[in-house]
Amino acid sequence: MIKQVVILCGGKGTRLGSLTEFIPKPLVKVLDVPLLERTVNMLVDQGFSNFLMLAGHLGEQIEEYVNTVEYDKSIEFHVHIEESPLGTAGALHLVKDRLEDQFMVIYGDIFLDFDARRLAEFHGSHRDATLASLLVRQSDHPWDSHLIEMDKDGVVSKFIFEQVDGQLYYNWGNTALYACSKELLTFVPEDRSSDFGRDVFPAVLENNARLRALEIEVGGFVRDMGTPDRLGLVENYLKRKYRARCAAKSPKAPKIAFLDRDGTLNEERGLIDSAKKVEMIEGAASAVARLCKEGWECYIITNQPVIARGLCGVKDLEEIHEVIIRAIKREGGEIKKIYYSPYHPETHYGEGVKELRRASDCRKPGSSLLFQAEEENQLDLAEVIMFGDTSNDIIAGQGAGVRTCFLGVREEGKKLNADYVAENLAEAVSIILNEQ
Repeated sequence: MIKQVVILCGGKGTRLGSLTEFIPKPLVKVLDVPLLERTVNMLVDQGFSNFLMLAGHLGEQIEEYVNTVEYDKSIEFHVHIEESPLGTAGALHLVKDRLEDQFMVIYGDIFLDFDARRLAEFHGSHRDATLASLLVRQSDHPWDSHLIEMDKDGVVSKFIFEQVDGQLYYNWGNTALYACSKELLTFVPEDRSSDFGRDVFPAVLENNARLRALEIEVGGFVRDMGTPDRLGLVENYLKRKYRARCAAKSPKAPKIAFLDRDGTLNEERGLIDSAKKVEMIEGAASAVARLCKEGWECYIITNQPVIARGLCGVKDLEEIHEVIIRAIKREGGEIKKIYYSPYHPETHYGEGVKELRRASDCRKPGSSLLFQAEEENQLDLAEVIMFGDTSNDIIAGQGAGVRTCFLGVREEGKKLNADYVAENLAEAVSIILNEQ
């Protein structure tokens, strides 16, 4: 496995204003811990042991940091300070004698929480033919992102820096995290500035050499924290992750239900784009009512890409939800609030609402809607069970630290490590209430 990580620490971070007036951006504190320290700790925990830091602006502070941190003696650090900026790739020639045959490239000013080993292993499995493996994700702003074209095996064919109006593109954005073979230096110009995305990788493709791309794992989190607002988003992510960890570690008697909609409450028969198509699953409404009579609070957490696809509007969706709410009320139950994601990450069909055809953390398997419900209603995640009939529901629940109940085939639920498995909501409620 790759052991060496090149961390690019040369940026000035001017968009962070006074935060980077006297310190380099990688040393900006994220919840009182320097970003660089968080990055190195994550990578050490994953088995990386050789760190080569390419510094520039205020680089002596990076060097001082390396000299003061305490790690096992097996962890190696080397800092090289550029005399003049050489871009994201150009400085590699200055340290080529220190580069191992395979190494990772990571930007020191990006917050990372992902499985770097997975990218390293992916690259290692293709080392004979692939000069670099890029981590990609579906972008939350694909209309102005630098996108990548790749085939089903991850072989990259093109970099898209300027999009043509009316042309459709797949939503694959470059995260700027790479696993590289040393042969890549053949395409890095010496003694002048160059960038991996703009210069080096296109040159690789022009010479019919190979690059591959790997999609970030579900739950992986990579964010540029180049502005105060983005720094705030990163800190909010960490706060939520801490609450999720606490809830998972110390669960309490459940009394809050997060309910998926289609396939959990109503029959899932194609895309539900009008109230006329709503048909409640037998026993679902009475199951919700049963929870409410036992003092539970019930919320709906649902993906509704019909909005992004242009199949219906918000008013139509409200009418659909009103049918479900009324059905539950007739049985004596109550839905406190409905949270829905209107987004869809695929962009290459060209249908629907452009602004909503993007990735979003609030779309399950992301957990943001669950956290939003928690925050707005002052809920305790340790008291929540997420009910749903798909892996996305279970993964979203696990990401928020709540217990989960899979509705469907028992073996599938067990594979997802759901806390409860039942055929339907009515059976699930009986199982859970009988425990109390």
